[in-house]
Amino acid sequence: MKKGLVFTLVLALLLSVVAASMAEFGEIVPMYDHTNMISAALSINSGVATCQGLVRPLSNQGKASIVVCLQRKNGTSWATIALWSATASGFGRTASVEGTKAVSGGYTYRVAAIGTIRDSAGTVLETTSDYSSEISY
Repeated sequence: MKKGLVFTLVLALLLSVVAASMAEFGEIVPMYDHTNMISAALSINSGVATCQGLVRPLSNQGKASIVVCLQRKNGTSWATIALWSATASGFGRTASVEGTKAVSGGYTYRVAAIGTIRDSAGTVLETTSDYSSEISY
C-alpha cells in the first residue's frame, strides 16, 4: 500500500514539474486569418522611450495599418501617453512605425500595437494586437 501511495505522489510531482516547464517555456501563438505577424517593442534609455510596432498581412489580398501606443501604468490600469500610426504602401506589405517620447522615472511602461488588415474595398478583415514587455523606469 505504501509503495502505491509513494508511486502516485512521485508521478503527481513529476507531472506538475512537466506542466510547469511547458507553461514557462511554451509560448501560445494565436492563429489569425489575415495577419502573418504583429509585434510591439519598447526600450527606454536615458529617459527616452523608443516605441516600435509592425503588422504584416498574410497575403497580397490585405493592406495593413498599425497604431502604436506608449502606455504608463497608473495603479491597476494603463493610460496612453503617446501614439503613432502608419499604413503600408501597398497590399501585402508590412506597416511599421517607430516613435520616441521622453518619459518620467518611477513608472512602469509598455507599448500596445494594434494592427488592422483591410481588403481592397477598405473593409476591415481583421484587427490584432500585441504588447511589449513591461519596463519599470
